[in-house]
Amino acid sequence: MSGVLISVLAVCSVGMLLLYFALVYFQLKTHSHLFEGESGEDDEAAVLGLGPSLVWLTAITVFISILSEYLVATIEVVLYAV
Repeated sequence: MSGVLISVLAVCSVGMLLLYFALVYFQLKTHSHLFEGESGEDDEAAVLGLGPSLVWLTAITVFISILSEYLVATIEVVLYAV
């Protein structure tokens, strides 16, 4: 890869990381009241058990990995076409 492309990718990565930290700060500091539970609130029953949760987690992980492979393949095609 060319040096310019690597520089652009590095700047984009740092920018995305900064945006992520800004989002976390925004959610946890400025809207902390949304994440606090009430003291008298009853605990709700779990919607899914451990087994179904693990099945969903595995299925979604496989789906995301397939999408990631397609994304990388598309980027490689565009990269080598340039």
